[in-house]
Amino acid sequence: MAGRDDHIKPLRLFELARQRGTQPNEQEKVHLRTCEECQRIVEVFARQFGKPWQPPLTNPEDAA
Repeated sequence: MAGRDDHIKPLRLFELARQRGTQPNEQEKVHLRTCEECQRIVEVFARQFGKPWQPPLTNPEDAA
């Protein structure tokens, strides 16, 4: 994900939407927090599993 145009692959977004097993790495977290296109795609996938999806936090302090 070198640039803004490098999106997370759809299969990876599907895996993240399932919220099972693997967590997003730091690069994916940053990208998902800033990329509306990838956010919309993972939200569509998450709806298939009946789970709300929110962009991941990079640091626990970000929750405040």
